[in-house]
Amino acid sequence: MTHRRRWTALIAFWLTIPGSLWALSPISYRYDLVAGGEDHGYRDGGFSQALFDHPSGLAVSPDGTQLYVCDWGNNRIRVVLLDHQDQVKTLAGDGRSQSTDGSLLQASFDHPVLAAALDGNRLLVYDGKSSKLRLLDLGKDRVETLGPPEGWPSLGALVTDPTGKEVLVTSPDLHQVLLLDPTTGKAVTIAENRPELPNPLALAVEKVPGTGGTPAASRLILGDKYSGAVCEADWDGNTLVGSFHPLGKGAQILSLVAAGDRSYAFQAQGPPWLRLRPGLEEVKLQSMGGAEIDNQSGPNLLFLLYMSAGPPAPASVAAPGQDRCVFVSVPETSSILRLRDYAYVENRKVREAKGDHPNPDLDDDRYPERKPPHTFRILLLGDSRSCWGMEADYGKRWPWGFNLQDSFPKKLEEDLNLMGALEDAPESFQVLTLSRLRADGPPFLWPDFWAVQQPGKYDVDLVLMMVDSDMGLLPYLQNRILKTGFPDILNPDPEFRLRPLEKRMTANPDLKVLFQSAKKRGLLVLNNDEWINGNFDRLVEDPTAKDILKRLVGLPIQKYKGDLAANPPQGRKAPPLVVCYFPLGNLGNHFPVEGCRSFWGEVSRDQGLPFLDLTEAWNAVRVMGYPVAEQATFSHFSPEGHRLMGWVLAHGLIKGKYVPWGAGAGEGVQVIRTP
Repeated sequence: MTHRRRWTALIAFWLTIPGSLWALSPISYRYDLVAGGEDHGYRDGGFSQALFDHPSGLAVSPDGTQLYVCDWGNNRIRVVLLDHQDQVKTLAGDGRSQSTDGSLLQASFDHPVLAAALDGNRLLVYDGKSSKLRLLDLGKDRVETLGPPEGWPSLGALVTDPTGKEVLVTSPDLHQVLLLDPTTGKAVTIAENRPELPNPLALAVEKVPGTGGTPAASRLILGDKYSGAVCEADWDGNTLVGSFHPLGKGAQILSLVAAGDRSYAFQAQGPPWLRLRPGLEEVKLQSMGGAEIDNQSGPNLLFLLYMSAGPPAPASVAAPGQDRCVFVSVPETSSILRLRDYAYVENRKVREAKGDHPNPDLDDDRYPERKPPHTFRILLLGDSRSCWGMEADYGKRWPWGFNLQDSFPKKLEEDLNLMGALEDAPESFQVLTLSRLRADGPPFLWPDFWAVQQPGKYDVDLVLMMVDSDMGLLPYLQNRILKTGFPDILNPDPEFRLRPLEKRMTANPDLKVLFQSAKKRGLLVLNNDEWINGNFDRLVEDPTAKDILKRLVGLPIQKYKGDLAANPPQGRKAPPLVVCYFPLGNLGNHFPVEGCRSFWGEVSRDQGLPFLDLTEAWNAVRVMGYPVAEQATFSHFSPEGHRLMGWVLAHGLIKGKYVPWGAGAGEGVQVIRTP
């Protein structure tokens, strides 16, 4: 069974379980089902049980907690409560295909297709069949019709302006862009018969932040109904400033949306989801199994993004404060989706271009700096074992070789979200990864050089430092030692590296003692006068060497702990740092499990840090025959090993109460916590 079919069957099974038997929370991933399904109908309730009939226009409340939906086929306005597990309720409309005013639930709508949220707890809706604009005052429980009795023919988009008081309107057949005042019902023309956009249909408003004393500004993006041209122009709140500038050309642009630091287009032909800059390029998504999803494959349970010109046409909208996150209505499948653009495919190309060198900020998908609401973020610090695999294994699995979605941090994110949905966890989860090769330094050393700003910058809730039995002392032997006691890994000295090994260690008494201890025990592996393997696991059996190792390891961890405290996320305390040990190293060494796990437990205790020990669960499942493809002298996981590691780590975090979780979490691994 393919990954796509397996996950499709699994999600389908979850969605068919009655709510009385299984409490299901919204599942968070690169794309989410917000509400609805493949059946057309009318029903309020939980996100997986609610039904729509060809939903179209969307709008989000100014505080980002409510998603308004034009339920075209049911002639109603529905609301999705985003801060209450995506519960669906009927906001207005009695189901009749008319345009009569009255109280919210007694008024009628005639196939509503567009919506815009205004300040003052108001909502503007466009009835597609009667061509009338309806103003909903949610506080006063009132619906009234705006404008002339004949209505407003051929409207293409309703978008709230940055003030929240007025609405920008497109009319492709009248070749106009209008600014409407919902209070008076009057509109003024701001663009008409423009040669770049003769039939303006789609519209979005970008907020341009001010820099260097320059005030914040706004920019209009418009898409043409027939030519597919997408253009931008500056906007001062009343008029366009200057001329339109082309951004690219699509194929039958249906909607545009500005989502924080990026803007997008949706089109009826070709790839449905396009990123506007640079140029118009396709946004691709991956399934939970790691496979790229064909965006043009038509409707399916896993990826419901199927665009059609309608009627009714799909719509898109972004929530305030959520970067690269878009809500999309899909009339063909009566579904509302939440899509996230974390640019995994771009990141893969960056990795291929740079070989094994990770990105300077994150070695991961391009997560936005601002964390989505109700999200718990983990920053995982590791080495190549965390983020790489055996190329021979992956070459058979994926045409491009290694797949980031196969690494255990991504499996951890997947497992936490899937289990969280079934266990009704209060938060969704994102696992951000930063790693370095052992040549740059082991995970206890390099974070103080390269991972100081990321926890605060990305609003991280928990930092995991992954350690194992491989000490990784090579940077201490190849670089000068700073006054801090750390090797100067940022400024390698080629002349220093040419010195004989014993002379390099003369300036560092601690390393000299370690060298002598390893030599006495016959643990050295030398290659061209380089100590390439000191068998750290056996050195911990020498009390003197063990004390030195604890000091070497403890200094950078202590320094990094202080750096986290000095650079917290804005408005809150620094995230806790947890040392996580898993029993993997160069397997040819036959390391003593108890010696390694007790060493890291003592280091964690000395530094006042929690210690998460995965030894028992890992070894138990591996001994049962679970394929992990550990290999002597090159211990990297196979896809199955990464799968197992993600599962074991997820259960360890839940069991140790390191992540927010409800009652009833499953049994996990042993967790040693410090006072």
